[in-house]
Amino acid sequence: MKTTNKTIELKDRRVILSTLWIFVTLNYIYCDVAGLMDPELLRQFLTGNVNGIHMTQGFLLGAGILLEIPIAMVLLSRVLKYRANRWANIAAGSVMTAVQFSSLVLTPPAVYYVFFSIIEIGCTTLIVWYGWKWPHPEGGMLTSAGSGLFHAQTHVSLEVTEELSPNVRMIPKREPVGPGFMSKNSFI
Repeated sequence: MKTTNKTIELKDRRVILSTLWIFVTLNYIYCDVAGLMDPELLRQFLTGNVNGIHMTQGFLLGAGILLEIPIAMVLLSRVLKYRANRWANIAAGSVMTAVQFSSLVLTPPAVYYVFFSIIEIGCTTLIVWYGWKWPHPEGGMLTSAGSGLFHAQTHVSLEVTEELSPNVRMIPKREPVGPGFMSKNSFI
């Protein structure tokens, strides 16, 4: 039953992250649509120079790639395995937060743009935080080197029951270890 709860929690976390990416993507898109309704901005779009930025094919390709990040994260948040999923959400959320914040300081933004930016930055920051706080679904922990997962909830310590001899007999002794810490005799 405990494994089922952890599996449900993993799926719930994936659904929540995917939903947050959908939410932020819709805000990005509608903010751009609202910009087309701004007469001053629309005039700049028609000239191909918006707030001093020349709209070249390269710039538009870069903008498309940038917007593809949250679109891709809608799917990736649902299909990636835990470790890749967690880090992809942290990385993508961090990039999108930084980009959106920088767009506020590079040019003087309109009031509606500030409104959408606050929502977008809040959402991507929540995605980063949610990914950062995502516990491992199996209750294990990552090693300090990050090289893998310590899967066991218990560790085995070995006791020598006889003096050292060619036939040393070792008896495994199981001791519980809570998530997030190990005793000084633990080994991975």
